[in-house]
Formats: sequence, C-alpha cells, structure tokens
Amino acid sequence: MAVAQTSMSACALHNAPAIELAEPFIRVRDVISLDCIDASDRPRAGDLVVARLPAAQRSITIEASELADLVARRLPMTAPIETGPTRTIRFATSSGSNHDRQASPRRCLAARTEIASGALIHLNDLAEGPCTDEAPARVRYEPSTGLLYAGETISPGAAIGPLATFSEPGVEQDQAIALDARVGAVRVRRLARALQSARAGEPFFARSEDGDVFVAPPISAEESR
Repeated sequence: MAVAQTSMSACALHNAPAIELAEPFIRVRDVISLDCIDASDRPRAGDLVVARLPAAQRSITIEASELADLVARRLPMTAPIETGPTRTIRFATSSGSNHDRQASPRRCLAARTEIASGALIHLNDLAEGPCTDEAPARVRYEPSTGLLYAGETISPGAAIGPLATFSEPGVEQDQAIALDARVGAVRVRRLARALQSARAGEPFFARSEDGDVFVAPPISAEESR
C-alpha cells in the first residue's frame, strides 16, 4: 500500500514498554503514531497487520528496530521510522479478547463454495456454521507460511471444523510493495509495483522503479492482511 506522508518529520514508534491488543494481530496503528500519514490514508494504513502472536501465546516482546522493519515492509514510505528511546515493546492480548474467541473450539466453519483438492483456502471460501459431530473435511496446514490447503475436494456446506488460521489475498494489481534483502548486516530495500494480483503464498510479477520486471517472492498470510 502506498501512502502520502504529511510535511511532519518521520513516523515514530510508540514510546511505551507494553501495548494491549484486542486480537492476536499487531497492526501498524499499534506500532507507530499515524500523525505522519495523510489523514485520508490513516484508517487503511493503521489496519495493516505487521505481525501475529504465535499460536497459544498471549504476548510477545519485539525489539524496536525489528518493529520498524516490519512496518516499513508493509507501508513503504520515503522517510525512515524513528525508534526513539524505547528498545523493546511487549504486545499482549487481554483476557476475553478475540484471541480467546479465535482459539475456542466452538467456533466452527463450513465451506461456502466448492474448494478443489490442493487449493489454497481463503477466508471468503468459508462461513461460520454449527459445530457438529460430522467428520470435518481434510485440510493441510503449511507452518512455514501459515496457509491452509484443501486435503481433498470440499463440497459446498461441508464441515471444516474449528479453525483459527485463515489465508487471505496477498497483493492486488498495481499495489506498491517494498522488498527487502539482507547481505550480512546490510539491508537493501527495493520499491516496486505488483503487475498482477496474487494470493498469499503465490509468487507474482512486479516492476521496479527503474522499469525492471521480475518475479517477486510470495508473501505470507500475515503480511497480506
């Protein structure tokens, strides 16, 4: 997502040692002040997910420099992100938050439409349904990407069972992206624009600022949110 920056100084990380989350996702607004972003872009920019709490954990502590990198990957901007005096920030979900509800075994799902065997499962493919004793359809979880795949052809209305992890669309055509590469301690950033839409876990063609067309690496489900 490309955003317009105000004439103010660079975006700054929140100067707080701990931040409480309403759900197990860390969003841009949880990490930085949005004053440096044009007012019209703040709602969408602030909702972008930069990280997710590990399964079965209510908290995670992340170094300020790593948080700045995570935000910069999701929100390409011209100015660097100021980390300030805070060295680490602890993010935690409160008791009774969406983290508890998402982990609940009573939140069951069913296929909204037919899903081919081996196909990537998306949030739009599913709908909440009653929890029953029916054997759920087989799905395969890929831990390296956090994505779900159909382990068999799943018919419309078939029970999927209780799931807390969803894959979603990755990038949209013409979306601005930032690709990072590290060579030792040096990080190289390349700004580009997606030439096609792609789902999380799928590679896609992109064009760099200097006009080069290349295959961009796939992004994870968390990065696509």
